[in-house]
Amino acid sequence: MILCDGNNFVWRSFHAAPDLRTKDGRYSGLLHIGLTMLSNMPDLFKPDRILFLWDDKESWRKKIYPEYKGNRTKDSEIRNKVYPQMDVFKRILSLAGISNIQTPTLEADDLIGILTEDLNARDENVVILSSDKDLLQLLRPNVIQIRGWKDRKVYLWTHDRLLDEYKIPPRSWPAYLALIGDKTDNIPNIRRGMGPKTAQKILALSLYDSRWGITVEERKIFERNLKLTRVLTKGFNVEIPKQTERQDAQWRELSRIIWDFELREVFYERSSIWKVGGWR
Repeated sequence: MILCDGNNFVWRSFHAAPDLRTKDGRYSGLLHIGLTMLSNMPDLFKPDRILFLWDDKESWRKKIYPEYKGNRTKDSEIRNKVYPQMDVFKRILSLAGISNIQTPTLEADDLIGILTEDLNARDENVVILSSDKDLLQLLRPNVIQIRGWKDRKVYLWTHDRLLDEYKIPPRSWPAYLALIGDKTDNIPNIRRGMGPKTAQKILALSLYDSRWGITVEERKIFERNLKLTRVLTKGFNVEIPKQTERQDAQWRELSRIIWDFELREVFYERSSIWKVGGWR
């Protein structure tokens, strides 16, 4: 099973070809790159199924820290390029039988965490597709993370690789991020100069070890950061949609969108794209 961080996926697709347009001037680079990446998944990863998980517009994290992700682009020109294509991409996925899952107040990484724990409990193999380093906390012997690929070279993270390179087990990864902060999510570190090496030393001994002199205020920042970086793995009922029979009406609408956005060469000539769908 591949669990794909939808928002992460579409933004990476967009930045690969931000100015590609159809003949009538509509932006389509996200759709071209996204479908090309999707069509490569069956051969690269051989999944039995793929699910796309999406952020809700309202995140529970913003109630804890209003500045959370406050550094993300507010450029209306870029957003106007991305979001219309994102809506079309979601529709294409749905019509191709690939499930989109979104839950109020949760982000894609929370949904991935919940489903990963459920699938892991059933001894099913899970591939997480996202460049989000928060998700490294979910690594297990049968859970891996693909943070990208290029020319069939896959950038793979496993439980053993995290231990080898960072000397940190996945369960301690949220604490590590809470110490050093996360610029991509606008989460500051607990103090100036708190970087990866110092955080690794603290975690190797004890966060409470007096020699590190963590103040009460810094402790509060750490606890807030820990809540922000920890991925939810329980407390919500998130079900995997069942596979359904393809309907002729779906096929006709999908064909119309493919032709309308000049995607026929990407979509129809890459037959492997159908192998990741949810149709029976």
